[in-house]
Amino acid sequence: MPENYTPSPIEAADKVEHEKKLEKELLKIQILAGKMVWNKARAEGKDISFSKAFEEQSDFFSKLFREIVIDRSEEETDQILDEAKTRVNEAFDNGHDQWLDRVAEVFDNLLEQWCYKKENTNRKERAAAGSISYGLKAGPPELEPFGIDSDDEVLELHLEEIYKREQKVGVKKAVLQDLQNLAVAIVDRMPQVKAVTGFSWLMEHPLVKQIGFQTIEGPSHGSRGGSTWLQFVDRNGNIHEQRLKQFLETGELPFKARFGFIPVVDFLQRYLPAERRGQIILRENRPGWREAKKLFYDAFQGIKDRWSDLSVEELKSLLEHEQSALAVLEEIGIKDQLVDLLVEARQAGKSLSEVRETLETLKLNQKLSDFLTHGKEYTVQIE
Repeated sequence: MPENYTPSPIEAADKVEHEKKLEKELLKIQILAGKMVWNKARAEGKDISFSKAFEEQSDFFSKLFREIVIDRSEEETDQILDEAKTRVNEAFDNGHDQWLDRVAEVFDNLLEQWCYKKENTNRKERAAAGSISYGLKAGPPELEPFGIDSDDEVLELHLEEIYKREQKVGVKKAVLQDLQNLAVAIVDRMPQVKAVTGFSWLMEHPLVKQIGFQTIEGPSHGSRGGSTWLQFVDRNGNIHEQRLKQFLETGELPFKARFGFIPVVDFLQRYLPAERRGQIILRENRPGWREAKKLFYDAFQGIKDRWSDLSVEELKSLLEHEQSALAVLEEIGIKDQLVDLLVEARQAGKSLSEVRETLETLKLNQKLSDFLTHGKEYTVQIE
């Protein structure tokens, strides 16, 4: 194969080790994709760094940003990423022999440093309904013509597990049950959802098309995400050599990731179990709630940036300056609880990660989120 890259079967002691090794192998494919972009740009006379070419094909650095920024300021996180990209470029530029191994080693070290440490508790398991994991996100630009904007929330499905279960006995029945469980979860816990969406190379797969997605084109999705690189995983959890060979020889992905959606009422009509059908209460999000949340984020950013060096008196002083945010917290009835929580945590020398993971913090965050987001309710009839 080009670049002398021949993947070997992954040998691992357990599932966790296997997933880590597989992630690193998939990163090598993304690195090779970045090299294709770099080669094309240079052939056109463009001056482009390898890290920039890599970012046109991979969302690795944006994901890494989200891992690091939880406990650091955005400015410090940007600096860490800039230094990482410099190391990537130096590894790439240091002669052509073994360039792939050198660049891959830099990425491996970044994964080990920021993503695989046992003490890093920031990575959370996705919520899941059987073989389908999911998460809430803002309505994307593609859905604006359908009356869904960024103040609305959609439920984004992650369809990788469906693919892994393909061709197993009873897979269609199992997926149907998962979708029914998901419909119940929407009614019971996520009534604000306006659509069910997915962005994946699997959107062209017959099993996924049967779910009822309408696929559309749009500006906010490209080849960098949507589990694009998982198409290079075979059913044994190794690299799919034939697809990889095709990609490296042609420069074209065997499957292009596509965006699909189903309006929530249509999804419930398809999958809500018979015993739950009838009049269903859904709700709107309050207009402007994302901007309101940003105001709270900005209000407490100074505390976050300085947390490890703040004295208790300095913390109290910073809190006193955020009168607008405190007034809202007072209206909700959680101001004193939140202030006491932060002061006691600072006195005890706790990290922000430890503060975030407490049950009390989670409850306070939920109350704040409910207050900011909850809009009018409406009723639909699911026959």
